Amino acid sequence: MGFSASGIAAIMAYAFAADMLLCLFTGTPFTRRRCWWNASSRKRLRQVLRSGSFESRNPSRVAEPFASQNRWIVEHSEFDLESFARVQLSRGNFSKDVFDSSRRRLTVDENAKTGVLAYRTFRIHFSYDESARSVLLQRVSSGYTAEELQEGAEDKYGDKQLHRDFLARYPDSRR
Repeated sequence: MGFSASGIAAIMAYAFAADMLLCLFTGTPFTRRRCWWNASSRKRLRQVLRSGSFESRNPSRVAEPFASQNRWIVEHSEFDLESFARVQLSRGNFSKDVFDSSRRRLTVDENAKTGVLAYRTFRIHFSYDESARSVLLQRVSSGYTAEELQEGAEDKYGDKQLHRDFLARYPDSRR
């Protein structure tokens, strides 16, 4: 399911204008462009737009529990865990440091090929396949313990009611 020819032309015109601005900001003469917009990037953009294949650089997949939970969170807050996970877990397209566990928000079990990515006070559980270079977003859990979610407990981030409602809707989503 790709874009129409007019849609491709509009997106390419937008990208061309962005390249002109890049040249202006960097001081690169537009006539002797050394900016990123070249023949190969135009060709690749056309291929991606025609095929509708936006996953080529970001091969994340989503399991139904995650999709349902993320939809609920999006409807009840400004958080979008799927977008965050796609950006964080696609850094470098499985080159070094994608699963660098020294990053505080990420824990990885290399034996089980699973991990947990923290997004504020939520946790995104995923599995990955390095040979296929893909990630499966499995489910979301609350980062709070049952004690931390008790009524009257300090609410430093102002989101404990959201977590209580989330856990009422998805009771198996505790840490």
